[in-house]
Amino acid sequence: EGRDPHHELSRLWVVEPTWSVTGMAADHRRAASPDGVSRTLIALANALQNHPNLPNPGALGPSARAEISPELAAFVAPMAEDLMSHAGQGLVAVGAGQGLRDHELAMRLNLALGNRAVRARRLPSALSRGTLLPEFDPAAYDTVLVFGADLFLDEFEEMAEKIRGVDCSIYLGARPYATSEACSWVLPMTHALEEWGDAIGPDASLCLRQPLIAPLLGGRSDLTLLAQLAALEQNDFQTVQETYAGIGADRSWREALHVGWASIDVATELTAPVTEWRSGSVRSRDGLQIHTFPDRKHRDGQYPNNAWLQELPAPVTKLTWGNAALFAPATADRYGIRHGDVVRLTTDRGSVEIPAMILPGQDAHTVSVAYGYG
Repeated sequence: EGRDPHHELSRLWVVEPTWSVTGMAADHRRAASPDGVSRTLIALANALQNHPNLPNPGALGPSARAEISPELAAFVAPMAEDLMSHAGQGLVAVGAGQGLRDHELAMRLNLALGNRAVRARRLPSALSRGTLLPEFDPAAYDTVLVFGADLFLDEFEEMAEKIRGVDCSIYLGARPYATSEACSWVLPMTHALEEWGDAIGPDASLCLRQPLIAPLLGGRSDLTLLAQLAALEQNDFQTVQETYAGIGADRSWREALHVGWASIDVATELTAPVTEWRSGSVRSRDGLQIHTFPDRKHRDGQYPNNAWLQELPAPVTKLTWGNAALFAPATADRYGIRHGDVVRLTTDRGSVEIPAMILPGQDAHTVSVAYGYG
């Protein structure tokens, strides 16, 4: 009564395998496996496609196919109505752990709804460790360059043997990792605060990095090494400046230098429609899905030597100094698992032993494990 309609609170719907901070703040939350998240997106697209008032129905393309249970359809129906009643003012967002097809479908949903917070740019997809390991043939390469990454935190012996099989392997990094121990050359890398560089932001903006101090310990950047190998007679500053000039940024170099970024005017490119659903998840031998996500503190394992981060409790589980496999109470009962038991998770790629943690709100068909702990 007396409420201003222009100041309504936002409504948040979340579908996720395990609890996130975002999920804890949701108005409506549903636990679902990674496959279930994909099915929810398809169910949402199907629910919106036949809506008479959908602003841009052509953006969705042909209907995708997936098994939609009555329970899921009942959950999605009011979500679709919410989005339709706020068409142009809502947002469909997909987590980084979902596949490329899910992200493309979310982009199509936003375009169909006329949501303005849509910027699409086709970026090259990176190979995962799982793709890299079986396809890496040492005989096919004379030289391997590794820039600051730890390629084989898992499967160390197998990957280390492959790296050692290459005639010349060069590791450029700021600190030693397992990968550097297997390389024939280790070169010191500059810190991010000591070098020029650029990066693509999550909103497809080109972000500029400039040094705050000259290199203290004689390191070199990845740009410097690549320029040397390509026989380019230019420094990192010239390389970064050349990138800005090459994309036709709508800001001058000095203005981009001042604000730290430049927008990239790239037209949205939509190619093959999403017409079928495929699962890209990893399954255990009992059929449970293994859901992996970056650790809330160490991300992909870059910061294990930061004791303050190790001591910091995880926001949901409150874990410190360690990792755990998260089980729903129903799943734990089915397998006779108690809180704190050490369990073995086995897939076709191998197995890992890890303590179990019982977490209400976890999807019953999914075991969630943070990566970043080896």
